[in-house]
Amino acid sequence: MAGALFLGSRTARGRRHPRVLWEAFCFLFTPMALLVGRLLPCEDGKLAVDPSLQCAGAAHVLVGWIGVVTFFVVAWDFLKPYVRQSSALIVYDATADHEKFLLALEVEYLLGITEDFDAVGVYYINDFRRAGAQLHGILLLRKAVLLFCYFFVREAQAIQVVIFYCALVAPLLYFLARGWPLRIKSGNQTFLYLNVWLAAVGMFGVLNGNRLRDPFLVASRESVYLILLTVLAAFICVVQIILRKLAKEQWPVDPVMRHLHAPENEALTRYAVICLKRAKEVLHSSFEVLHGSEEAKKAVLDSIRQIWNIWRVHKNLDSILEETTRGTLDQLVRAHQTWKVG
Repeated sequence: MAGALFLGSRTARGRRHPRVLWEAFCFLFTPMALLVGRLLPCEDGKLAVDPSLQCAGAAHVLVGWIGVVTFFVVAWDFLKPYVRQSSALIVYDATADHEKFLLALEVEYLLGITEDFDAVGVYYINDFRRAGAQLHGILLLRKAVLLFCYFFVREAQAIQVVIFYCALVAPLLYFLARGWPLRIKSGNQTFLYLNVWLAAVGMFGVLNGNRLRDPFLVASRESVYLILLTVLAAFICVVQIILRKLAKEQWPVDPVMRHLHAPENEALTRYAVICLKRAKEVLHSSFEVLHGSEEAKKAVLDSIRQIWNIWRVHKNLDSILEETTRGTLDQLVRAHQTWKVG
Protein backbone atom coordinates (compact mmCIF):
# COMPACT_ATOMS: atom_id res chain seq x y z
CA MET A 1 0.00 0.00 0.00
CA ALA A 2 2.84 2.39 0.76
CA GLY A 3 4.09 1.88 -2.78
CA ALA A 4 0.82 2.94 -4.34
CA LEU A 5 0.23 5.84 -1.92
CA PHE A 6 3.67 7.42 -2.16
CA LEU A 7 5.05 6.25 -5.47
CA GLY A 8 2.41 5.02 -7.85
CA SER A 9 3.09 2.31 -10.37
CA ARG A 10 4.14 3.52 -13.79
CA THR A 11 2.18 0.64 -15.30
CA ALA A 12 -1.07 1.36 -13.49
CA ARG A 13 -2.60 3.32 -16.34
CA GLY A 14 -5.69 2.77 -18.42
CA ARG A 15 -8.36 0.97 -16.39
CA ARG A 16 -7.52 2.10 -12.85
CA HIS A 17 -10.80 1.17 -11.18
CA PRO A 18 -9.77 -2.17 -9.60
CA ARG A 19 -6.55 -0.69 -8.18
CA VAL A 20 -8.29 2.45 -6.88
CA LEU A 21 -11.06 0.41 -5.24
CA TRP A 22 -8.53 -1.92 -3.60
CA GLU A 23 -6.47 1.00 -2.26
CA ALA A 24 -9.65 2.67 -0.99
CA PHE A 25 -10.64 -0.53 0.83
CA CYS A 26 -7.19 -0.79 2.48
CA PHE A 27 -7.37 2.86 3.53
CA LEU A 28 -10.95 2.65 4.84
CA PHE A 29 -10.64 -0.77 6.50
CA THR A 30 -9.96 0.64 9.99
CA PRO A 31 -12.64 3.41 9.92
CA MET A 32 -15.24 0.91 8.67
CA ALA A 33 -14.31 -1.65 11.33
CA LEU A 34 -14.38 1.02 14.07
CA LEU A 35 -17.79 2.20 12.89
CA VAL A 36 -19.20 -1.33 13.01
CA GLY A 37 -17.41 -2.25 16.24
CA ARG A 38 -18.95 0.67 18.10
CA LEU A 39 -22.39 -0.76 17.43
CA LEU A 40 -21.63 -3.61 19.84
CA PRO A 41 -20.23 -2.42 23.24
CA CYS A 42 -22.68 -1.64 26.04
CA GLU A 43 -22.42 0.45 29.20
CA ASP A 44 -24.89 0.15 32.10
CA GLY A 45 -27.29 -1.84 29.97
CA LYS A 46 -27.33 0.74 27.18
CA LEU A 47 -25.59 0.87 23.81
CA ALA A 48 -22.43 2.91 24.37
CA VAL A 49 -22.81 5.07 21.24
CA ASP A 50 -26.56 5.50 21.62
CA PRO A 51 -27.95 5.26 25.17
CA SER A 52 -31.50 5.33 23.80
CA LEU A 53 -31.05 1.70 22.67
CA GLN A 54 -31.35 -1.11 25.22
CA CYS A 55 -28.37 -3.44 25.19
CA ALA A 56 -29.24 -6.80 23.57
CA GLY A 57 -32.65 -5.45 22.68
CA ALA A 58 -34.28 -6.06 19.31
CA ALA A 59 -33.10 -2.76 17.84
CA HIS A 60 -29.53 -3.26 19.11
CA VAL A 61 -29.33 -6.80 17.78
CA LEU A 62 -30.77 -5.74 14.41
CA VAL A 63 -28.42 -2.77 14.02
CA GLY A 64 -25.42 -4.75 15.25
CA TRP A 65 -26.04 -7.73 12.97
CA ILE A 66 -26.69 -5.55 9.92
CA GLY A 67 -23.43 -3.69 10.54
CA VAL A 68 -21.33 -6.79 11.21
CA VAL A 69 -22.72 -8.79 8.29
CA THR A 70 -22.35 -5.85 5.89
CA PHE A 71 -18.74 -5.27 6.96
CA PHE A 72 -17.76 -8.92 6.57
CA VAL A 73 -19.49 -9.23 3.19
CA VAL A 74 -17.65 -6.15 1.89
CA ALA A 75 -14.32 -7.32 3.37
CA TRP A 76 -14.76 -10.82 1.92
CA ASP A 77 -15.58 -9.36 -1.50
CA PHE A 78 -12.19 -7.59 -1.52
CA LEU A 79 -10.05 -10.11 0.35
CA LYS A 80 -11.08 -13.24 -1.56
CA PRO A 81 -9.74 -12.06 -4.97
CA TYR A 82 -6.69 -10.57 -3.24
CA VAL A 83 -5.73 -13.89 -1.66
CA ARG A 84 -6.52 -15.92 -4.79
CA GLN A 85 -4.88 -13.68 -7.38
CA SER A 86 -1.84 -12.56 -5.39
CA SER A 87 -1.06 -16.17 -4.43
CA ALA A 88 -1.30 -17.21 -8.09
CA LEU A 89 1.11 -14.42 -9.11
CA ILE A 90 3.76 -15.11 -6.45
CA VAL A 91 5.42 -17.91 -8.39
CA TYR A 92 9.11 -17.36 -7.53
CA ASP A 93 10.91 -17.40 -4.18
CA ALA A 94 14.10 -15.74 -5.39
CA THR A 95 14.05 -11.93 -5.45
CA ALA A 96 15.71 -11.69 -8.89
CA ASP A 97 13.27 -14.17 -10.47
CA HIS A 98 10.29 -12.38 -8.93
CA GLU A 99 11.53 -9.02 -10.26
CA LYS A 100 12.08 -10.45 -13.74
CA PHE A 101 8.57 -11.94 -13.69
CA LEU A 102 7.04 -8.56 -12.77
CA LEU A 103 9.10 -6.77 -15.43
CA ALA A 104 7.88 -9.23 -18.06
CA LEU A 105 4.24 -8.62 -17.07
CA GLU A 106 4.71 -4.85 -17.13
CA VAL A 107 6.50 -4.94 -20.49
CA GLU A 108 3.70 -7.04 -21.99
CA TYR A 109 1.16 -4.50 -20.80
CA LEU A 110 3.11 -1.43 -21.91
CA LEU A 111 3.79 -2.92 -25.34
CA GLY A 112 0.12 -3.76 -25.77
CA ILE A 113 0.68 -7.52 -25.95
CA THR A 114 -1.86 -8.08 -23.18
CA GLU A 115 -4.68 -5.94 -21.83
CA ASP A 116 -5.51 -8.02 -18.73
CA PHE A 117 -3.01 -6.39 -16.35
CA ASP A 118 -5.80 -5.34 -13.99
CA ALA A 119 -8.01 -8.35 -14.64
CA VAL A 120 -5.47 -10.84 -13.25
CA GLY A 121 -4.70 -8.65 -10.23
CA VAL A 122 -1.08 -7.73 -11.00
CA TYR A 123 -1.65 -4.43 -9.18
CA TYR A 124 -1.77 -6.43 -5.92
CA ILE A 125 1.95 -7.19 -6.11
CA ASN A 126 3.66 -5.10 -8.80
CA ASP A 127 4.78 -2.39 -6.34
CA PHE A 128 6.65 -4.92 -4.21
CA ARG A 129 9.83 -6.98 -4.17
CA ARG A 130 9.54 -10.68 -3.29
CA ALA A 131 10.01 -10.00 0.44
CA GLY A 132 7.09 -7.56 0.41
CA ALA A 133 4.82 -9.29 -2.10
CA GLN A 134 2.21 -9.80 0.64
CA LEU A 135 2.61 -6.37 2.26
CA HIS A 136 -1.06 -5.52 1.74
CA GLY A 137 -2.07 -8.61 3.69
CA ILE A 138 0.49 -7.96 6.45
CA LEU A 139 -0.72 -4.39 6.97
CA LEU A 140 -4.38 -5.47 6.97
CA LEU A 141 -3.52 -8.16 9.53
CA ARG A 142 -1.84 -5.51 11.70
CA LYS A 143 -4.98 -3.38 11.53
CA ALA A 144 -7.14 -6.37 12.48
CA VAL A 145 -4.93 -7.14 15.52
CA LEU A 146 -5.08 -3.50 16.66
CA LEU A 147 -8.86 -3.49 16.30
CA PHE A 148 -9.09 -6.77 18.22
CA CYS A 149 -7.09 -5.21 21.07
CA TYR A 150 -9.29 -2.12 21.06
CA PHE A 151 -12.59 -4.01 21.25
CA PHE A 152 -11.82 -7.23 23.15
CA VAL A 153 -8.85 -6.60 25.46
CA ARG A 154 -10.09 -3.35 26.97
CA GLU A 155 -10.19 -4.58 30.55
CA ALA A 156 -6.59 -5.84 30.66
CA GLN A 157 -4.86 -2.60 29.69
CA ALA A 158 -1.30 -3.79 30.38
CA ILE A 159 -1.78 -6.78 28.05
CA GLN A 160 -3.55 -4.61 25.51
CA VAL A 161 -0.68 -2.16 25.12
CA VAL A 162 1.89 -4.98 24.78
CA ILE A 163 -0.10 -6.63 21.97
CA PHE A 164 -0.71 -3.19 20.47
CA TYR A 165 2.99 -2.34 20.40
CA CYS A 166 4.04 -5.76 19.09
CA ALA A 167 1.55 -5.38 16.23
CA LEU A 168 2.95 -1.94 15.41
CA VAL A 169 6.62 -2.96 15.26
CA ALA A 170 6.23 -6.52 13.89
CA PRO A 171 6.11 -5.51 10.17
CA LEU A 172 9.20 -3.31 10.57
CA LEU A 173 11.16 -6.11 12.28
CA TYR A 174 9.94 -8.61 9.66
CA PHE A 175 11.20 -6.52 6.74
CA LEU A 176 14.43 -5.62 8.51
CA ALA A 177 15.07 -9.38 8.68
CA ARG A 178 13.83 -10.34 5.19
CA GLY A 179 14.69 -7.29 3.11
CA TRP A 180 12.88 -4.12 2.10
CA PRO A 181 9.42 -4.60 0.59
CA LEU A 182 9.21 -1.99 -2.19
CA ARG A 183 10.85 -1.99 -5.60
CA ILE A 184 12.40 1.47 -5.47
CA LYS A 185 14.71 3.03 -2.88
CA SER A 186 12.69 6.11 -1.94
CA GLY A 187 9.63 3.99 -1.22
CA ASN A 188 11.59 1.84 1.22
CA GLN A 189 12.96 4.94 2.94
CA THR A 190 9.45 6.33 3.37
CA PHE A 191 8.27 2.96 4.66
CA LEU A 192 11.10 2.97 7.22
CA TYR A 193 10.37 6.53 8.42
CA LEU A 194 6.65 5.86 8.86
CA ASN A 195 7.18 2.63 10.78
CA VAL A 196 9.78 4.20 13.06
CA TRP A 197 7.25 6.98 13.72
CA LEU A 198 4.59 4.37 14.56
CA ALA A 199 7.01 2.62 16.93
CA ALA A 200 7.80 5.92 18.67
CA VAL A 201 4.12 6.86 19.03
CA GLY A 202 3.31 3.34 20.21
CA MET A 203 5.93 3.60 22.94
CA PHE A 204 3.93 6.42 24.52
CA GLY A 205 0.94 4.08 24.60
CA VAL A 206 2.99 1.38 26.31
CA LEU A 207 4.25 3.78 28.96
CA ASN A 208 0.77 5.17 29.63
CA GLY A 209 -0.79 1.72 29.61
CA ASN A 210 1.58 0.62 32.35
CA ARG A 211 0.71 3.79 34.30
CA LEU A 212 4.29 4.97 34.65
CA ARG A 213 4.59 8.24 36.54
CA ASP A 214 7.15 10.58 35.05
CA PRO A 215 7.31 14.29 34.21
CA PHE A 216 7.94 13.15 30.64
CA LEU A 217 4.40 11.73 30.53
CA VAL A 218 2.51 14.78 31.76
CA ALA A 219 -0.49 15.12 29.44
CA SER A 220 0.41 18.58 28.14
CA ARG A 221 4.01 17.59 27.42
CA GLU A 222 3.03 14.29 25.88
CA SER A 223 0.67 16.01 23.45
CA VAL A 224 3.48 18.33 22.37
CA TYR A 225 5.84 15.39 21.85
CA LEU A 226 3.28 13.49 19.78
CA ILE A 227 2.50 16.52 17.64
CA LEU A 228 6.21 17.15 17.07
CA LEU A 229 6.79 13.51 16.12
CA THR A 230 3.87 13.58 13.66
CA VAL A 231 4.96 16.89 12.10
CA LEU A 232 8.54 15.59 11.79
CA ALA A 233 7.36 12.35 10.12
CA ALA A 234 5.14 14.28 7.69
CA PHE A 235 7.97 16.71 6.91
CA ILE A 236 10.42 13.87 6.21
CA CYS A 237 7.91 12.15 3.90
CA VAL A 238 7.23 15.38 1.97
CA VAL A 239 10.97 16.03 1.61
CA GLN A 240 11.43 12.43 0.45
CA ILE A 241 8.79 12.86 -2.25
CA ILE A 242 10.32 16.16 -3.41
CA LEU A 243 13.82 14.65 -3.55
CA ARG A 244 12.47 11.73 -5.57
CA LYS A 245 10.90 14.12 -8.06
CA LEU A 246 14.09 16.16 -8.33
CA ALA A 247 16.24 13.05 -8.74
CA LYS A 248 13.75 11.69 -11.33
CA GLU A 249 13.90 8.24 -9.78
CA GLN A 250 12.89 5.62 -12.31
CA TRP A 251 10.43 2.81 -11.99
CA PRO A 252 12.28 -0.50 -12.71
CA VAL A 253 10.52 -1.01 -16.05
CA ASP A 254 11.55 2.41 -17.46
CA PRO A 255 15.14 1.51 -18.50
CA VAL A 256 13.87 -1.81 -19.88
CA MET A 257 11.38 -0.03 -22.12
CA ARG A 258 14.03 2.42 -23.28
CA HIS A 259 16.28 -0.49 -24.21
CA LEU A 260 13.52 -2.22 -26.17
CA HIS A 261 12.74 0.99 -28.06
CA ALA A 262 16.39 1.86 -28.74
CA PRO A 263 17.08 2.28 -32.50
CA GLU A 264 19.07 -0.97 -32.69
CA ASN A 265 16.24 -2.95 -31.00
CA GLU A 266 13.12 -1.18 -32.30
CA ALA A 267 12.59 -3.44 -35.32
CA LEU A 268 13.05 -6.66 -33.31
CA THR A 269 10.70 -5.41 -30.60
CA ARG A 270 8.01 -4.39 -33.08
CA TYR A 271 8.20 -7.72 -34.91
CA ALA A 272 8.04 -9.68 -31.63
CA VAL A 273 4.99 -7.71 -30.48
CA ILE A 274 3.16 -8.35 -33.77
CA CYS A 275 3.91 -12.09 -33.63
CA LEU A 276 3.00 -12.43 -29.96
CA LYS A 277 -0.33 -10.67 -30.50
CA ARG A 278 -1.05 -12.94 -33.44
CA ALA A 279 -0.11 -16.02 -31.40
CA LYS A 280 -2.55 -15.02 -28.67
CA GLU A 281 -5.27 -14.50 -31.28
CA VAL A 282 -4.48 -17.94 -32.71
CA LEU A 283 -4.78 -19.54 -29.28
CA HIS A 284 -8.08 -17.77 -28.64
CA SER A 285 -9.61 -18.62 -32.00
CA SER A 286 -8.33 -22.20 -31.85
CA PHE A 287 -10.17 -22.91 -28.62
CA GLU A 288 -13.13 -20.56 -28.82
CA VAL A 289 -13.94 -20.63 -32.55
CA LEU A 290 -12.25 -23.45 -34.46
CA HIS A 291 -12.27 -26.01 -31.62
CA GLY A 292 -9.17 -27.98 -32.59
CA SER A 293 -9.95 -28.30 -36.30
CA GLU A 294 -7.24 -28.96 -38.88
CA GLU A 295 -7.18 -25.26 -39.69
CA ALA A 296 -6.58 -24.50 -36.02
CA LYS A 297 -3.80 -27.07 -35.73
CA LYS A 298 -2.04 -25.64 -38.76
CA ALA A 299 -2.31 -22.08 -37.38
CA VAL A 300 -0.88 -23.23 -34.05
CA LEU A 301 2.02 -25.06 -35.71
CA ASP A 302 2.84 -21.96 -37.76
CA SER A 303 2.78 -19.85 -34.61
CA ILE A 304 5.02 -22.34 -32.78
CA ARG A 305 7.67 -22.08 -35.50
CA GLN A 306 7.43 -18.30 -35.56
CA ILE A 307 7.55 -17.81 -31.77
CA TRP A 308 10.35 -20.40 -31.47
CA ASN A 309 12.55 -18.35 -33.78
CA ILE A 310 11.73 -15.13 -31.92
CA TRP A 311 12.42 -16.81 -28.58
CA ARG A 312 15.87 -17.95 -29.72
CA VAL A 313 16.79 -14.43 -30.83
CA HIS A 314 15.68 -12.80 -27.57
CA LYS A 315 17.27 -15.53 -25.47
CA ASN A 316 20.61 -14.88 -27.16
CA LEU A 317 20.14 -11.15 -26.53
CA ASP A 318 19.16 -11.81 -22.88
CA SER A 319 16.07 -9.69 -23.54
CA ILE A 320 13.13 -9.41 -21.16
CA LEU A 321 10.93 -10.54 -24.06
CA GLU A 322 12.53 -13.98 -23.75
CA GLU A 323 10.27 -14.56 -20.73
CA THR A 324 7.16 -13.50 -22.66
CA THR A 325 7.95 -15.49 -25.80
CA ARG A 326 8.78 -18.58 -23.74
CA GLY A 327 5.44 -18.37 -21.93
CA THR A 328 3.53 -17.98 -25.19
CA LEU A 329 5.50 -20.83 -26.76
CA ASP A 330 4.61 -23.08 -23.81
CA GLN A 331 0.91 -22.29 -24.29
CA LEU A 332 1.09 -23.07 -28.01
CA VAL A 333 2.93 -26.35 -27.43
CA ARG A 334 0.43 -27.44 -24.76
CA ALA A 335 -2.45 -26.66 -27.12
CA HIS A 336 -0.83 -28.70 -29.90
CA GLN A 337 -0.11 -31.63 -27.58
CA THR A 338 -3.68 -31.60 -26.28
CA TRP A 339 -5.08 -31.98 -29.78
CA LYS A 340 -2.44 -34.54 -30.70
CA VAL A 341 -3.39 -36.72 -27.73
CA GLY A 342 -7.05 -36.19 -28.47
